[in-house]
Amino acid sequence: MVAVEKDSDKGKEWRKKKYTVATVGSQVDIFTETTKAIGEYVGREFGSAMKKLVLHEKEAVFEIPSLPEKPTEQDKLQWSIDYKTITADKKTYEEQKTKVFGIIFEQCDETMKQCVESHSLYAEADEISDVLTLLSMIRESAYDANTQQYPPRQAAMAWKHMASVHQQHDESLVAYYKRFLEVVERVERFYGPIVPSVLAEKEKGKKDEKDAKAREQVLAILFMEGAVKGFKPMLRNLERDYSLGASMYPVTVDEALKALKMEERQPVYKAIMKKLKKKITISDEDDDNAGLSFAMSKMEMMRKGMCFKCGKQGHKAVDCTKKEDEEGGDGTQQGHVNTQIVSWAG
Repeated sequence: MVAVEKDSDKGKEWRKKKYTVATVGSQVDIFTETTKAIGEYVGREFGSAMKKLVLHEKEAVFEIPSLPEKPTEQDKLQWSIDYKTITADKKTYEEQKTKVFGIIFEQCDETMKQCVESHSLYAEADEISDVLTLLSMIRESAYDANTQQYPPRQAAMAWKHMASVHQQHDESLVAYYKRFLEVVERVERFYGPIVPSVLAEKEKGKKDEKDAKAREQVLAILFMEGAVKGFKPMLRNLERDYSLGASMYPVTVDEALKALKMEERQPVYKAIMKKLKKKITISDEDDDNAGLSFAMSKMEMMRKGMCFKCGKQGHKAVDCTKKEDEEGGDGTQQGHVNTQIVSWAG
């Protein structure tokens, strides 16, 4: 195993993340968060190729160009230059992979290390610094952990976690999408295929097709419901349209992702997210409360004469003129054109 170099104090937060098999019910989140932290770190240290390897599980490809059938001296010279460049790049890539392999392994707790080292593929993976196989073994060990646990409780805990999974305020939609699918995979690993039979019976086609459609529809809604609050007006509009006989709901998780990504560009979404961001850290509009966290106790805010709603001084929440929601008064988005989402499936 290659020795892992100690990084500087700057950006050492990633070291606090550990791959573990000890935490029941949250293995998916722990695996995802740890992998993300490592991926960001190796990206800073070694470049985008290592970041893609860890976060997107994509190996770089180094292809030596072919010489023309009747190469000129210039062709031969260019080929020689390309060959040396590509060979040097590949050597650097392999050296970096060896370091990344060591970094990932060292972020495993002792129990995880034992699980990985006992895997039939570990020896070969270690010999060639196969990062993707190492991540696969860690994922498998994490998801299959606690095999001595009462099976119905395993399934129940997996279901409970899936129902509570949601997008973090600083998490991209694509990252949330990948994590959501990881959670679904874990549920089906312990519980079996997710088949809402009552909904499936309402679909047309063969049983397998009906089960698959019903499954996707439920997961699509669960995925959207777990997205950040900025998407709530969109969900209300979808429900309103359905009640009027014009269902615009995405019917797969992939379509739901497309719909949410389209909604991200809407002014109402941006306005709500701007407001939510202020709730995390109050803006520096007033020098006295610049950077003040909303975690401040109400008692302290009262002492400073601050409004509970907007965080400014000089008035109380009951007299605050700041709108409760960055939306229309009836809870719907102003200027939102529902016809634009017809292209989700396209």
